[in-house]
Amino acid sequence: MLKHKLIVALLLFPLIVSASSEDDFLIGNNLYKEGKYDEAIEHYQKILNQNYFSFELYYNLGNAYYKKKEFPKAILYYEKAKKINANDEELNHNLKLANTHIKDKVDELPQLFISNFYSELIKSKTADAWGWLAIKTMLLALAGFLLFLFSSNYLLKKTGFWGGITILIFSLIFAALGFEQKKNEEDNSYAILMVPVANVLASPDEKATRLFVIHEGIKVKINKKENDWLHIKLSNGNSGWIKATDVESI
Repeated sequence: MLKHKLIVALLLFPLIVSASSEDDFLIGNNLYKEGKYDEAIEHYQKILNQNYFSFELYYNLGNAYYKKKEFPKAILYYEKAKKINANDEELNHNLKLANTHIKDKVDELPQLFISNFYSELIKSKTADAWGWLAIKTMLLALAGFLLFLFSSNYLLKKTGFWGGITILIFSLIFAALGFEQKKNEEDNSYAILMVPVANVLASPDEKATRLFVIHEGIKVKINKKENDWLHIKLSNGNSGWIKATDVESI
């Protein structure tokens, strides 16, 4: 069952949000509650057209498209929301539910434990959350160094110095994780197929050999672009060429 509780908090945009954008968001939420999904989507899209975005906006858009049974669009916006916050339980539930409505079921290639652990660690917080954690620990490290410089007690000086060094290392780690998560959030190398059926070809040519067929809603990784063609790869390792107009970037 879809967990479609709207997120109604004020938008946490990376830029200053205009009053009209806040109004559109709240109006969209009210229209959603009334079952007017098309009108709700129009107001949410107005915000996107102003280059504003947030986890809340993408999540609510995904819910609205799900209610309209437009599952590829729902998956697209759930995936966009997941780039910002990969650990939201309701989001992951709804994304999993939306994926049950698509035709292609593709098994992912197994990852090395250390690679999977590192990836999950990065995604465990948003880029902003990692950034704030880095700042807080940096301030703690500074406090330790001040204790080292100004304390007359040998034990306190030693604690301040080594404590400051240790906390500074953690601060740098948090900053690095935040940087990696920021790259994840800005990564547009993944896309969702939006056309009912697409032939995956051996080369960027309509007359090329058809390798296999994929259907709307499937997630693909974009390896490279050549004119109006994209070389894509599925999570099971299969790859080939499709038309660039067949997908929307996450």
